[in-house]
Amino acid sequence: MKNHLGSLCPRGLAFACLSFGLLYAPVTRAGAFFETGAMIHPRSGGTATRLADGQVLVVGGRDSSTFQGTATAELYNPTTRSWQPTGSLGLPRLNHTATLLPDGRVLVAGGTSTNFVVPYFGTEPTAELYDPAAGTWSPTGNMNVARRSHTASLLANGTVL
Repeated sequence: MKNHLGSLCPRGLAFACLSFGLLYAPVTRAGAFFETGAMIHPRSGGTATRLADGQVLVVGGRDSSTFQGTATAELYNPTTRSWQPTGSLGLPRLNHTATLLPDGRVLVAGGTSTNFVVPYFGTEPTAELYDPAAGTWSPTGNMNVARRSHTASLLANGTVL
């Protein structure tokens, strides 16, 4: 199971987080990591997706204080180095995928939605779309088979495999 989140940021920076964010600057800071500040909802097992505007959307995972699944989402702005809340998922998700679509929305699919005591139960076939302009989530079509700890790839025609 993955316990960290990662994404690329503008200007060659790499982003990673657990209870706080880390930016890795391979050129501008001679390969150094530096902290972004505390996340609003520290988590593990979620996803981090770079949006078209350069912000990073951090979604779902396991809450670091309760060890329960979380439906929360937050945005990291690498320019201001600050976190802000955004709309929450319809249900908690851990070990899901998040894919940036060509229109700028983010598709979150699958994962585990139960209290994660027994991670084999509660695997989800459901998916949700995040609209960054509105900061909201909406349900979308289900996968044919429920999946967790899977991968998702955006194909050239805009389809997610």
